[in-house]
Amino acid sequence: VNSFNYFRGIAPIIYFFLLIFYYFFFYKKNFKFENNLILTLITIYFALQVFAAYLAKDTIKDTYYILLGFLTIFLIFFKKFNKFNDDYFKNISIFFIFILFLNFLFPQFKNFLHTPLSFYQQWGIGAEKNTIINLFDIDFIYPNILGFSRYILVLIIYLFFLKKKNFITNTFICILASILFLLQARATLLIYILFVLLHPIIFEKINLKIYFKKILLLIFIPIIIFSSINFLKINYFFKKELNLRNEEEVKYFNENGTLFLRPFNKGNFSSDRYQDWENMIKGNINNIWGLGPQGDRKFYKKTASNGWVYAFICSGYFGFLTLLALTIYSALISLKYSLLIKKKSKDYSLLYHPSICLIFIARTFFETSIGVFGVDFILFFYSLFSIQNYLNNER
Repeated sequence: VNSFNYFRGIAPIIYFFLLIFYYFFFYKKNFKFENNLILTLITIYFALQVFAAYLAKDTIKDTYYILLGFLTIFLIFFKKFNKFNDDYFKNISIFFIFILFLNFLFPQFKNFLHTPLSFYQQWGIGAEKNTIINLFDIDFIYPNILGFSRYILVLIIYLFFLKKKNFITNTFICILASILFLLQARATLLIYILFVLLHPIIFEKINLKIYFKKILLLIFIPIIIFSSINFLKINYFFKKELNLRNEEEVKYFNENGTLFLRPFNKGNFSSDRYQDWENMIKGNINNIWGLGPQGDRKFYKKTASNGWVYAFICSGYFGFLTLLALTIYSALISLKYSLLIKKKSKDYSLLYHPSICLIFIARTFFETSIGVFGVDFILFFYSLFSIQNYLNNER
């Protein structure tokens, strides 16, 4: 079993017992439900997964992510007692994501420049041998391109909502957006474009001149850069060093030449997601309690690619309803917080938290995202607790 993945499915069990411990020792006398709805829903969601794991006769060797579970609960407890500065965690998490971004991106460029494939097609081919992580001899899974594009999106949001921006930060944002277009991860691109087009309505007072400047900087210029990179590849790098690695690539090059855009299968725009969702839902329609953590991977040998479908498979009808209630509530308080900051505060950086929450809720339509423990889960719930604490203090 992969070292990183070994910790994932057991996280709900750890969360459940730690949250019960938290309630018993800290909130048994002064518990206010309206101030702790998020924590309550998380507890219920994980408790349902623990119960499903018991019914499915799950074992520890089949489940994952214990260490990160402890770390996140520790951070949540700090946050609840206001002993951990938001900016500390935000900056530490951004630094960690930036290191992952560099680790996984640069080994890909040689592949991209010297193969006929699009960046999307050649992602991950042989690159594991050239990563920083590989130097430490750690077993790991190379992230899929949609997972990697999430790192770029978070970095963009972080830079976008800095208190002070200048030419350098705007240049970095433009470069990151160009890489996002180069990856051609459709779900992430859709979320990014919607953010650029809609953020003034949610977060700012609309100024059409500034609005169109941002569209130019964040969409059109990155598309030009993305197109230029592909042009240089096709007309310079690839022809300069024709280095096809196997007979399949030689055949592909002879038939198709070099590709500018990733190919799409007609009638399969969702990359089999709809079919997977249908099969998983039908397969569990009579299972009230679900299959336990990581039920999609263990029983269907693939990811659910949707947070609510994952919740349904792993914790049944009640888990699905709990996660649905949690995401609806999270979206509402994120929007409420955004409107409050828009009216009362000039600190633009405070809008990082609702942006992270809304973006990861959107990502939950295309990936398991916040439905399972991981990077999305940590960033989402820490931002959500920051929002909740701010709103509680405003009462």
